[in-house]
Amino acid sequence: MSINFSTSGLELQKYASNIARIYHFEDATHNIALSDSAASVILEFNFTKAYADTNLILWGFSPVAGKYSYQVGQYISITDVASSNVALKYESAHWNTTTVDGDDHIFGTALWQGMYAASESAINSAGNKKVSLGWSLRNNQSANRPGNYWNPSERSGRARDRTTKITILETFGNTTAVT
Repeated sequence: MSINFSTSGLELQKYASNIARIYHFEDATHNIALSDSAASVILEFNFTKAYADTNLILWGFSPVAGKYSYQVGQYISITDVASSNVALKYESAHWNTTTVDGDDHIFGTALWQGMYAASESAINSAGNKKVSLGWSLRNNQSANRPGNYWNPSERSGRARDRTTKITILETFGNTTAVT
């Protein structure tokens, strides 16, 4: 993914820098056991958006131990805490599962990435925002989940501590994500 901050050449840039703020989340919770439900929020965190007219670009990853379901409808949602408006993106989450089960094998990874425009109702104000990472199956059947444990820590004699890491850029101006 590349990021294009350019203008048409006829406009002046509104701000000296297009990146207004950078937020970073690193989860301290380990060995999060997942349920067999059709939908669940795995992790949530809050941050304070500084400006109303800025876009958000989010990316990161979550390590996962244990093979389970391959297709689970993972999503990222950003909620404006004051208004309860939600920006939900299923296409921004990508699940890479291991093909071998067990804590002493290759771990899976959930990759998170998404661009949220300032015009979206959950994004178009400054203030407290809640990011939720979860899954919701389209067929609403239980007994599916993305792995057994998120943020695995010392699940085997060889494995070390692993955790979710999410970075959010708050950007001014003409931000477009080109994939």
